[in-house]
Amino acid sequence: MKASTPFHLTLIRHAKSSWDNPNTADYYRPLNARGYNNLPEMTERIIQRNLRPSLCITSGATRAQATAKAVHRELRQAQPDLSLVLEDDLYEATPEALLRVIQRQDNQHEHLMLFGHNPGMHQLIELLTAETLTKFPTCGIMHLSLTVSQWSSVCSASGSVLWFDYPKLHKG
Repeated sequence: MKASTPFHLTLIRHAKSSWDNPNTADYYRPLNARGYNNLPEMTERIIQRNLRPSLCITSGATRAQATAKAVHRELRQAQPDLSLVLEDDLYEATPEALLRVIQRQDNQHEHLMLFGHNPGMHQLIELLTAETLTKFPTCGIMHLSLTVSQWSSVCSASGSVLWFDYPKLHKG
């Protein structure tokens, strides 16, 4: 890997989840109809932006896995060897815990795509960019460029926003 190649991090908050069954534990809540409906449109935007992660990592929670699997399935059409890894440390993670997951990744991966939850993902974005983010809604996508040459060096203010998108951004 060339030292001049920037590392990229794409953070994706799970699509809208269902609260229909109050007996379902939070970890197992599925996506609702709106969540499933938003996924093709948001995945198409990822493809149009030519985001090509070398590794996808998802929380083990049902709604995050469903989101990750939908995106991963489409990205694999252009990248058949793209892996999707389940990382339970992403569920209910603090920004510091999320940062540790990122920092322990292999440097062969110059672009990571993480699927997770708020408030940790929102707070991680603010930590990495040193900017205040008004919101990081469901099915939100934040694509960052990082000023590091290895994942273990990712730290506060080491990222800059290249692209931010979410479903309601395009609604009238």
